[in-house]
Amino acid sequence: MSVYLTKQQVVGSYVSINSSLVSVESKELEELTQPTTEPLVYEVIRVINSKVLFKEDHIARLTKSIEKVEAQKQNSSAVEIVQTQLPKLISRLQLVNGNLRVVVSPSIVLVHQNVHHYPTEEMRRNGVILGEVQVTRENPNMKSIRQNYTTTVSEAMKQVYFGQVVFSVLLINSDQCYTEGSHSNVFFVKNNTLYTTPDNLVLIGVTRKYVLQAAQALGMNVVTQCVHTSELYQFKAFLSGTSLNVLPIHSVGNVILESEKDQTIKNLENEYLQIVHRYLDAQE
Repeated sequence: MSVYLTKQQVVGSYVSINSSLVSVESKELEELTQPTTEPLVYEVIRVINSKVLFKEDHIARLTKSIEKVEAQKQNSSAVEIVQTQLPKLISRLQLVNGNLRVVVSPSIVLVHQNVHHYPTEEMRRNGVILGEVQVTRENPNMKSIRQNYTTTVSEAMKQVYFGQVVFSVLLINSDQCYTEGSHSNVFFVKNNTLYTTPDNLVLIGVTRKYVLQAAQALGMNVVTQCVHTSELYQFKAFLSGTSLNVLPIHSVGNVILESEKDQTIKNLENEYLQIVHRYLDAQE
C-alpha cells in the first residue's frame, strides 16, 4: 500500500485536488495521507520565475506513466486537469521558484507544492558523496509510487562514507551495473565520451533528455551502455534531475572520482543551463 503524500511533503497553504483548489487544512487532503491500494503515478515539476520548466516533457511523461496502468484503472481526464490546474495553483500560491508534485490515481488528481532540497553551491563545488544499493526497479519507465522501493532506498540513504551521510545512492542491477540514481539519472564521462544507461533500464528523465542535447551541442560522443561496478574508477560521473540540474559526483562508496574537477562536466552543466534559459525566455 502507498499514500498520495505525507503532510511533511506539502509546502504552501493550498493544493489542487481534481479541479478544485483546497486548503492544506481540508478534510479532502487529510484523507489523501491515508494508505491506498490504488495505483499511483506521479511527476515532479520545477517552477522557475513562476514558469513551468519543460512543461511539455513532463506532461508527456505523465501521460506515458498513466498509460502503463492497467486500462480499467487509467484516469482519462488527469492530464487535462493537470494542465488546467498548474497555472491556477502557481498563481494562488504566488509561487516564484520551487517544485510542484503531481499524483494521479484512478479517481484523484493531486497537485501540490513539494518540499525540495536543491544542491548547495558547496555541493556543486565539491561534488556529492553517494552510496550504492542493490535493487532493480520494476517497470523503470513508469514514475510510480511503490512503498517497498521507497523503504529500500530510505534504508540505503543511511550509509556513511568519509564521515558524511550520503547525498543519494546509485542503483545496481543483477548484472552488477549502475543504472540510475534513487531519484535521478546518472551519467559517466571518459575521454570526451558520455555514457548513459539504455532507455529500457531507467526512468527516462526530462533533465536527462536535455543533458543529451547539451552533449550533442558540444560535439561529444554518446554511448548507450551501463557501467559495471568494477569499472567505476575509470570514469568521472554526475547526476541529473529536476532539482539537481547537473551535479558532479565526488565519490561512490569508497571510490573517489573527484568529478567536480572535470572540465567536460563543467562544460555540460553550462550548456544545459543555456538550454534552460532559452526555454524559459521563450515562455510567455
